[in-house]
Amino acid sequence: MIWSSYDGPLRRLIVAHKDQGRGDLADVLAVVLSEVVELVIDGLERPVLIPAPSSPRSRRHRGREPLLDIARRMGLSSDVPLAPVVRLRRRVQDQAGLSHGERAGNLEGSMTVVDCGARLLDGADVVLLDDVVTTGATLNEMTRAVLEHGGGSVRVSTVSAAVICATERTHTQDAAPGLSSR
Repeated sequence: MIWSSYDGPLRRLIVAHKDQGRGDLADVLAVVLSEVVELVIDGLERPVLIPAPSSPRSRRHRGREPLLDIARRMGLSSDVPLAPVVRLRRRVQDQAGLSHGERAGNLEGSMTVVDCGARLLDGADVVLLDDVVTTGATLNEMTRAVLEHGGGSVRVSTVSAAVICATERTHTQDAAPGLSSR
């Protein structure tokens, strides 16, 4: 489920939060993300929230993980655990400017679930979190990592996603329907 399109004031908020050091905007963005999460988790028996990971390079550059900062400020019930258990296991290229196919290839096999995640995910209703979706490559790779964790021995009940916003499609070649390949 997606809250809005990636434009106007919301786009400026996300860019300022992620790339201009405005960590104080996490509280505002947390309100938006929590609205989407509340809708997604309604009726789920055992939701577990997993934010999309930042690359080590991005963490060093920014000094933080912007999406994790937002997720930690959502103020949801303690019955809904936030589990940053998906990590990149290899270096990936920056996704900006890549087509749908290039993004998918760039991320293919790049993510893994940390070992302590198995207990938390077994039988869970997994809700993947992201701030901006363009082609869905990040969410697809996160889904693969979760479902394949432990050689498939972890049984996940459901996988869904809660996203703050989506970009509009600007390139028709090799882009997923309705999404940008920016």
